[in-house]
Amino acid sequence: MGNGRYTSAPDTTPSELLPISLLTEGNLDFDEFTRPGEPLPYFYASRNDRVVSFYPVLPGLLNVPVHVLAKAHGLDLYRVRYALAKTTAATVVALSVAFMFLALTRVCTRRETAVMMALVYGFGTHSWSVASQGLWQHGPSLLLLSIAVWLLLSPGRLCTPLAGLFLGLAVFNRPSNLVFALPLALYMATQRRQMLGWFLACAAGPAIAMAWYSHSYWVQSSRLGRATGSMARMVFTTPGFSRRSCPASQGSSSAQQGLVRVHSCLHHRGALVDCCAVATALRSGVAVPCVWGGAAPAAVRDMECLVGGWSFGYRLLIEMLPVLTLFLAIAWDRWVSLASWR
Repeated sequence: MGNGRYTSAPDTTPSELLPISLLTEGNLDFDEFTRPGEPLPYFYASRNDRVVSFYPVLPGLLNVPVHVLAKAHGLDLYRVRYALAKTTAATVVALSVAFMFLALTRVCTRRETAVMMALVYGFGTHSWSVASQGLWQHGPSLLLLSIAVWLLLSPGRLCTPLAGLFLGLAVFNRPSNLVFALPLALYMATQRRQMLGWFLACAAGPAIAMAWYSHSYWVQSSRLGRATGSMARMVFTTPGFSRRSCPASQGSSSAQQGLVRVHSCLHHRGALVDCCAVATALRSGVAVPCVWGGAAPAAVRDMECLVGGWSFGYRLLIEMLPVLTLFLAIAWDRWVSLASWR
């Protein structure tokens, strides 16, 4: 919060405005923020005479509590929307660091390693420089995934079902998080069969909420709470947007070939890191990170590394941070901190 700035972008606009719509009109559409007959910006879509968010609404729902407090103090919600969104984003990411630390204490044999890796996760990654500076989907994903993995690593009969709930919320928040949820569901089916029913029952709650929202606002339950298919692809061909999107979608060019080569190199090196991480987890007997991380990072890279945006960075890969932090902590704890060359 100390820089006094908020990283606003068109992608974050629905999350900033949704609490205002919910508190003033009691709905999740954005009709009051648009003018009839004018073209809609790409982050909105028109469905059943309603203007709905192109993106999932869970980040906006997490933004509601600070708006309730601001409204109770008589503040103009629209004028202070950026400050409120920054407060929500920073709080969500700070909480994710706390739960990441709790998860790290479950896999690290030395408490110093857990503290150090929590600091690396909190201050040495995009969780600080991006996710906490704007109300993207990434901050809520980090929080929900961190809570889920902490619960799965914790003892107690209630922890496993609650992990299913938070994984379901993570998918509601960003459908691509399914690549993390599915390996964990597979782990439950193979290693904790006695709790699988409760796990799936709790995960079904967010799925039902997603289906209700999709049916009510997108008029199609299978929409996953956001634009999908041809509508999502249409954004990348919108005038003014396609020229700024990744050169990999623009046809043959030296810039495209350069980016593809770089991403391909990063992908192959990342796959090697995945294999080393799995081997480390297997030797350490840490089953949950092994099953969770074995396929998820590669799947996320395949989906995201060549689409979206117009700058070089890994914002679209932020959801990989919790599992990569766990693997780094395990490797450091078992291989580096105890080695004679440390």
